[in-house]
Amino acid sequence: PISAIARSISEMGFNCVRLPYSTQGWVTNPVVQDRRLTANPQLQGGKRFREVFKATVEALTDEGLMVIINNHNSKSGWCCTVDQDEGFWHVPGYNESQWIGSLTGLAQMFRHSP
Repeated sequence: PISAIARSISEMGFNCVRLPYSTQGWVTNPVVQDRRLTANPQLQGGKRFREVFKATVEALTDEGLMVIINNHNSKSGWCCTVDQDEGFWHVPGYNESQWIGSLTGLAQMFRHSP
């Protein structure tokens, strides 16, 4: 479960976690498949990307961890092969305003987080 992972990170003496997200995940906000959430049944049942992301951040901050949210890539999935068009905040399919919208949305979502 997310809470057990967060507790383990804290107990190992770490004080922060870098948590990547994609612009695509933010913009499309897809339903996360239940099979991806078997260790966290409280998140099953049609929860969307933003809800699961928020629950992850909350579990980490509840353990006193600082969370560094990182827009690692624009498209969801693995990145950084030679032929990929990732690397900038604007790529085919996701423009600069969508990237800024994700940053603004995340800032709004976590404005009261420690």
